[in-house]
Amino acid sequence: MVSPASSVSDKKTAANRRNAAKSTGPRTPDGKAASRLNALKHGVYANSPVIPGEDPKHYDALSRSYFERFNPATPEEHTLLASIIRNAWLLERLSNIETDMWARRFERDADLLTGEDADHPLAVAAGVLSSSLLNLQRRIDAADRAFRRNLQFLIELQAARTQPVTAPNGFVPARRPPAPARRPEIPQNPPLLMHPGVSSPRVTIGDSQLP
Repeated sequence: MVSPASSVSDKKTAANRRNAAKSTGPRTPDGKAASRLNALKHGVYANSPVIPGEDPKHYDALSRSYFERFNPATPEEHTLLASIIRNAWLLERLSNIETDMWARRFERDADLLTGEDADHPLAVAAGVLSSSLLNLQRRIDAADRAFRRNLQFLIELQAARTQPVTAPNGFVPARRPPAPARRPEIPQNPPLLMHPGVSSPRVTIGDSQLP
């Protein structure tokens, strides 16, 4: 015997399924834009790299700008775009770190420099920070290389997806391997200046046309 509560639950489930079948998704431009950005709330974009002292709103704005720019449609594109966003954010962070390093050094040296050092605070600070700045620059270079590499991969991947080469019949032709280079044909009987067994006529002085 089916209980009344179970019967009501089954009816609600059936009604929800009918309503879901009728739904066509967002129709307005604003609704479509909001739906298209839902991927930023989960998956590879879920864990924010924002650390204390950074503004999460700036990271969200950066993510949305890249997402609206590339609009990824495949898992590979999502992964590449997530890496691009994180490296872009890391480059901004490292730039801010460099600025803070200089500012902190100047504040520390403000009351300590005397004599000639007081007239050249930038040189003194650069000497103290040289090793730290070198390590920081290595991180900047690594993040920049990763950013550029993934950006190039994403652009090439989307170009291959959005601009397929189709044949007149609608099918995408398979790429044929390049034809091997043809070797020059060698004639079986190459022309010889002197063929074997054939002697050239001997010309004597008397047969010549010399005066």
